[in-house]
Amino acid sequence: MTAQIVNLRDLLFDCDSNEDAEIERRCRAEYEAIVERAKTGVVLTHDGTTVRVFSDNFEHAFRTSSDWYAQKYAKDKLDKERVVRVRWIEPVVAGAVRRSACWSVRDVDRRRPNRRLYLVWDENYVVWLQPTNDGSWKFSTAYRARDYEIRKYTDNGTEIWRREG
Repeated sequence: MTAQIVNLRDLLFDCDSNEDAEIERRCRAEYEAIVERAKTGVVLTHDGTTVRVFSDNFEHAFRTSSDWYAQKYAKDKLDKERVVRVRWIEPVVAGAVRRSACWSVRDVDRRRPNRRLYLVWDENYVVWLQPTNDGSWKFSTAYRARDYEIRKYTDNGTEIWRREG
């Protein structure tokens, strides 16, 4: 399965409003469109496996902590860095982005099955998928990661696919 190459910069979401509520409303609409496409089975990984996307995962995927050092895992603030890239999720997991790769990453709790990490090297952009019981994948989150985080992720995994430039 070969996906047509896309330029991620062409897909950046316009986030120029000063109103967080308006930005969140528009991002939710973009995300819900992905949810609907996933329900019809058109959101697929690079190897043709179904990706499930759920509405109730919005906060986890697009919010962050307003005080990352004190409360690293709080999700109390809309993360505009994530919002502007909402349209990147599908082409990244579909394998339609140059210089991207897919990794199988061991969970910290080794009793759980491996997760998938899609990585766009030039953007430090990652998309995480969790396995489901029926052999498909569930979208978890997507964001720009720091170099040291990417090294930690990839050190704990195995590259299973790559698209060169």
